Amino acid sequence: MLRNTQYRYLRVPTLSDDKDKPREYHQIAYTDWGDQDNPHIVLCAHGLTRNCRDFDFLAAALEHDFRVISVDMVGRGRSDWLSDAMGYSSPLVYLSDFENLLRHVCVRHGRAAKLYWVGVSMGGLLGLLLASRAHLPIPVQALVISDIGPYIPATILKAFADYVGKSPQFKNLNELESYLRLLSAASGEMTDAQWRHIAKYSARENADGTVGLRYDPAISISFRPDVVKNIDLWTHWDRLDISVLVLRGKESDILPAQLAARMKERHADTEIIELERVGHAPLLIDFQQIQIVRNFLLQCKSHSR
Repeated sequence: MLRNTQYRYLRVPTLSDDKDKPREYHQIAYTDWGDQDNPHIVLCAHGLTRNCRDFDFLAAALEHDFRVISVDMVGRGRSDWLSDAMGYSSPLVYLSDFENLLRHVCVRHGRAAKLYWVGVSMGGLLGLLLASRAHLPIPVQALVISDIGPYIPATILKAFADYVGKSPQFKNLNELESYLRLLSAASGEMTDAQWRHIAKYSARENADGTVGLRYDPAISISFRPDVVKNIDLWTHWDRLDISVLVLRGKESDILPAQLAARMKERHADTEIIELERVGHAPLLIDFQQIQIVRNFLLQCKSHSR
């Protein structure tokens, strides 16, 4: 059984291109597992509509060897919603939040801190962007990416508009869980307790007793026909000089086998592991997936520079 872990909160400035606009701030929520004096820090970043509690099972498996920080991205989970929805379509907003959080959690370690990034889908893309940056509060030592690559055509992204931002309402938690079981069926096999955990932390209770999803429907702005475009991060991928683990759902259409092979060709220090009977995206809750990630991170820790 998972132990109860409390949320922590950090107030950060909201990045904006409008220099004449008064500076705004928002609050991001995160969980903090393990020994805070441990300089080996795993930062977990979730997928598009998910939240930090997806990583509770992974964090429980890692906390004796690492400090594990899992973040609710702005507009998701317990983090604030943006007043200007266009911010959700800017990677710089998320990267700014993560950099501010890294400064906050790593201040006690200084140069001794070692950072390992675990990202599912969107969280993997953000990890790629940060890991390829020349200057960070703490450099990324290793990168784990779940079912995403440096290129996604707009035709694939447009399919997300079919469900993101629709804001369905449910009579109770049981109905919400049934919905999530269908929506996330491709993520792999999970126990009833794990599905209940996902549902519990995905739920937002309404005043009338109904239940909705715990994210801002406005994040769907990224998939408007006038906003959505190809994602091409090959230049960032080519700048990587760290070990990378890529978990690919064998039935995934987001990370096709050809793209995964090309990632390996262009960055030799990449390990690709395919997961049978899994599509997009492995949530790293299943025991097998957790063990794969844990073994990789422990190996990287033993070789950390």
